Amino acid sequence: MENLKCQICPAFYTRTIASMQSHLIRVHSTDQRFNVKCDVPGCQRTFGNARSYQTHLRQNHQEFDMHADVRVWDVIGEQLNEDEIGNMELDNPHDPINNEERNFEDFEDGLVEMKKRNARFLLQTKECNRLTQKASEDIAENVMSLIQDTVELVKMGVQDKLDSVGLNFDDVPGLSGLFETENPLSNPFTHVNTQNKQCNYYKENLGLVEPRRITLGHTTVRRCRGIKQRQVLKNDEMMYVPILESLQLMLNNESILHAVNNPHQRNDGKFEDFCDCQAFKTHPLFSTVPNALQLMLYYDEVEITNPLGTKTGKHKL
Repeated sequence: MENLKCQICPAFYTRTIASMQSHLIRVHSTDQRFNVKCDVPGCQRTFGNARSYQTHLRQNHQEFDMHADVRVWDVIGEQLNEDEIGNMELDNPHDPINNEERNFEDFEDGLVEMKKRNARFLLQTKECNRLTQKASEDIAENVMSLIQDTVELVKMGVQDKLDSVGLNFDDVPGLSGLFETENPLSNPFTHVNTQNKQCNYYKENLGLVEPRRITLGHTTVRRCRGIKQRQVLKNDEMMYVPILESLQLMLNNESILHAVNNPHQRNDGKFEDFCDCQAFKTHPLFSTVPNALQLMLYYDEVEITNPLGTKTGKHKL
């Protein structure tokens, strides 16, 4: 194995699990779609939370050196001895052709992933804090202004360092382009800086399922027009979120798909969910196709007591 590759963003590579864990916590800990598999060879556990993964590594893999270079692992996850390490055939890290191609692919992939993270940040900031569209656009504009100021300072620092060693900033191919205002690094929200751009990007890249407006009927209401009142028809509408598209989006999540393909039933006589009841075991569909989808179109809580005042809700199942 040459490098560990981040399972969320394709642009990050490292050679130790410790470095990968640090990257996951710093960059992806707030990612709503966080889902990674344990990097320790032979372990098949998956996690939807970066801190849970960190705890798993600390408690279940104490014997494994998290700072060990992945190049000393063999196919079953044991560390190789020094003779084997010396005989390993590694790619030449100083090969300019291979490195140039790899760095180009990583940079392009990194830009694509950065756009997704920036769009998720803006969407999460808006929805979690219940902001208006105008407020979210103002935040994006202010953040871009801060980033552009920072990039300009970095550019000045790079110029000073190059001048100190006798190099000209403009003589380095492609360097000045990284600091241009039009570069995605300086304009992280240029692809989602308006409401129309946001909707289009969310649908194409984040799987946004838009609700549909359905007209149920019409009612007659009185509306004033000038000094006269007239009867006009008003639509009685409801909003419907397409269930098939929603299911398709959820089943694209590996953890959800794994749960669907691997149904569970308890064998200790206890009830955990619908799969453990007799109705499930004798159902004409679920008894023959246990991984068939169970759609709960409606459910309500059960209050096991009759509380009053502030105690309401503490005894619900």
